[in-house]
Formats: sequence, C-alpha cells, structure tokens
Amino acid sequence: MSHSPNVIFSSILGKLGSGSAQKGWQNTFRNSDDFWPERPESHTWHVYTNALNALLLGTFTQGRTLLDWDMFHSSHTYSWLHAAARAVSGGPIYVSDKPGHSNRDLLVSLSAAGRALRPRATGSLPWPVTTLLDPTKSRSLFAVRNRVTTDRSDAVVAAFNCFGDPAAAVAVAGWVENPVAADCAAVLARHARVVRVARDAAVPLVLKSGEAEVVAFAPIEGKEFGVGVACLGLMGKLNGLAAIEATTFTPQADGTSATFAATLWASGLVGLFVDLPAGATLASVAVDGGSKLLAPGVTGQTASGAVGDGLEWDAAERVLRVDCGREEIRRVRVELVLSAGVAKA
Repeated sequence: MSHSPNVIFSSILGKLGSGSAQKGWQNTFRNSDDFWPERPESHTWHVYTNALNALLLGTFTQGRTLLDWDMFHSSHTYSWLHAAARAVSGGPIYVSDKPGHSNRDLLVSLSAAGRALRPRATGSLPWPVTTLLDPTKSRSLFAVRNRVTTDRSDAVVAAFNCFGDPAAAVAVAGWVENPVAADCAAVLARHARVVRVARDAAVPLVLKSGEAEVVAFAPIEGKEFGVGVACLGLMGKLNGLAAIEATTFTPQADGTSATFAATLWASGLVGLFVDLPAGATLASVAVDGGSKLLAPGVTGQTASGAVGDGLEWDAAERVLRVDCGREEIRRVRVELVLSAGVAKA
C-alpha cells in the first residue's frame, strides 16, 4: 500500500537533499498496515511490524520524516499496548474513538495539556536481540527503544508481551537493559515506580499476554559531587521525560554546594530523583525562583511525606514530587541546591 517503491521515493527519498530538507522540512509517512480493532490476533503483530518497518524506513528518513504507526482506540482490550508503542515511536499520536468512548486517563498519560509527549528523536528501533524472534510465537519480551531528546543522554524503552491470548494471561519474564552509558533513574509507567539502574544493568519485568511497560531512563548527574540527581519529567505519564528541555548540574567553586536545574516546556507534577549520601542535604527547592522547601531540608534519613509547599518526598524511591501548578504549556524551571556538608577536596 503506502510502501510501494513509487510512494517511498516520492514521499521520502525524492525530498532528501533538496532545498526543503535543508530548511527543516518534515513529512509524515505511514509506517504500517491498518489498525483492526475487532481482530484480536492483529494487535501484537501490529506492534511487531511497526517496529521492523521503522528499522527499515528509518534508514531512509534521516530524521526528516515522522513515521505514523496508525490510530488506535483508547478504550480497548489492547489500548495500553498500542499507547505504549505510540509513546516511544517518535511519530504522531492520535485515536479513532467513538464520541463518548475515550479513556481519558490513558489520553492524559500520553500528553501534557493536550500536546503529545513523544520523543523528539523521530526514529524508534526494535531492541537488537529481540528483532529476529517473532514475539507472537516466542515466550520472550519484545522491546522498542528511542532517544527522548536529541541533545541529552536519555532513552525510553517499551517492552511488550506479544505471546498468547490476553484471556489466558500467560506471564513472560524478561528485562529491559539500560541503554544509556550512565547510571540512570528509571521510571516504570505501568507499575508506577522509580528504580535506580546502574550502567550496563537491567530492569526485570514480568508482563502478562497483551501487556506492555514503558521504561524511561533519566541519566543521573552529580556523581563528581558525591550525590545523584535526575529529572524524571512529568509524573503519571507514559513518557514524562519528553517534557524536559534541559538540565544542568553546577558545583560551586568551594565544593560545599551545587545547583541542579531542570527546565520543562509544561507545568504539572514534576519528579526528581535525589540520592543523598550521609552528610549531604537537599537545602532548597525553587520553582521559577520561588522557594518551596521547609527547613531544615531533606537528608537521606528524612521520612516520606510533605517537606514543603507542594513538595512530597518518597524516601523509599528517593523521589521528590514538585507541584508546579496546573498542567499547561508554559516553561517551568525547577532548581535544587544541594549541600555536601563538608568541602570537597
């Protein structure tokens, strides 16, 4: 259909290297067969073929084309499977729901104030080790990965159990490897938890038939200062890292304190992973310049609970949730000041 040589040439190859490409031209190109809501056997195969087609077509597009993984229904047995695939695809996200039959919570998890939370890197890739196995016939997890931004070391991975009938609930165990060359804080969207993952380590998963998980990997900064900090983006989203524009970690000259700042293009509930060793303190938190932290700050021994105005600390996961106001499209800057307790040599 859309992948005939003539269509591929005229839609993609014919424009590469042209003047329009040099001016930031970008096209949308159909990546797969249709979404068939009433064919149970088609849904896992739809994810698999989209991933393989993205591997092929991505070699042609050079970032100039958004690959369209087709629409889906947000209220459907396989809605989470399809939503996870779209969240990492880098392409457009849209649904074909009947009026009044949308899953609002799922749609909200894919967007921020109506704008899609998708990777700014346009091409997703199937995980190499899973590419040559048909996941609909193999008791193994199938995974698709993408970079969330084009200028930061981060990643988002969707893992799928494409084996068997959802009614049979066949569980498959596997893992998602850390694709970032650094220690990361990993956000598991479906399981709603955050874990620290070392470089070259993996996140273990168990998924039932037709289930999926989206794992976003945020690189941890501040190792040279003796702490670990990462911005997790907007919480409660399938790919909340996509709301991040930039992060910086700046130690002071005397080595006694450092500032971590994150800028996001949308407001809402922002998550920050903060690993504080003995002697270190999260001394202040500011949103757009306004301080929110209660004295005397947060340490590694601080119990879970409210620690300031709109600040919630989770001691088990080492996550600070910052309420940055109503979810809307506006630039937000969250700034943390960390104290080392003693000057660094």
